[in-house]
Amino acid sequence: MKKIAIISFLLTIAGLLAAQWIWIPRQNKIDQRQWSDRINLAMRQTAHILLAAEGNDTSTIEPVRHHQMASEFSLKMENGFDYDTLPYVLENALKSLGVSEPYYVSITGCETGDLILGYHLAALENKEIACRGREQNLSCSIINITFDKKEWHTWKGPLFWSLTGWLMVLVLVQVYFNRKNKTSKRPASADVQGDKIVMGSTVLHFKNQYLVQDGVKKNLTFRENKLLHHFAKHPDQVLKREEILAAVWGDEGLIVGRSLDVFVSRLRKALEGDGSVAIKNVHGVGYRLEVKK
Repeated sequence: MKKIAIISFLLTIAGLLAAQWIWIPRQNKIDQRQWSDRINLAMRQTAHILLAAEGNDTSTIEPVRHHQMASEFSLKMENGFDYDTLPYVLENALKSLGVSEPYYVSITGCETGDLILGYHLAALENKEIACRGREQNLSCSIINITFDKKEWHTWKGPLFWSLTGWLMVLVLVQVYFNRKNKTSKRPASADVQGDKIVMGSTVLHFKNQYLVQDGVKKNLTFRENKLLHHFAKHPDQVLKREEILAAVWGDEGLIVGRSLDVFVSRLRKALEGDGSVAIKNVHGVGYRLEVKK
């Protein structure tokens, strides 16, 4: 058992170390690509709406260029557009695609690269965009969106994940063995006192083959007594039908499936005066004696 636990421990460590090299970097790349694709789509959607507002339904929309180092996206607009409309159309497009990071917008000339117009998202939210309402001549320009540097926290590097992996496994192993020890050392709900077993307000006198419930004595048959005694020795535990039959009937070779159900029904009637004790059916498995403290 100890050897199996050690092997499982080492295999878990190996799995965690493999995950840091394979799955985590891949997941990180997927997230970055999806984020970039959403901004790309938002800019193209914005260009389409701006051109359509000018009655232009035929011009080709240029590809969006992504400068990854600066988290900057650029789109060339060879035809003029309404600058006053741009901030609202762009923000709606970004929001509709789930992009909520702060950003700067700058409009530069196609030939000179000079900055013509621009604003920050905060200016839009405060309705303080510079140069709105002024006459503009945007015959050919480039719309640039620059986001604040975006940190991807998924990948922390080999050393981090090695140490984290070891720590996680140690914690899981500790929790597992603590739970196992607690389960094995858990005090029984039934109190054994010599040849008597106390279950709630019911006392089973196993040797004398009867039980006492609130001062009322109820005689048990040999098989009822043996079956209840077996349940009482394993309180709050699921017992399989095969296990019960073997323990109660196996020594005499009278293993009859329906017999167990009949005797359980008899015991339930004998115990029905005590609300703290009940024999529960576990569907497809067997029975469990529940004793409330």
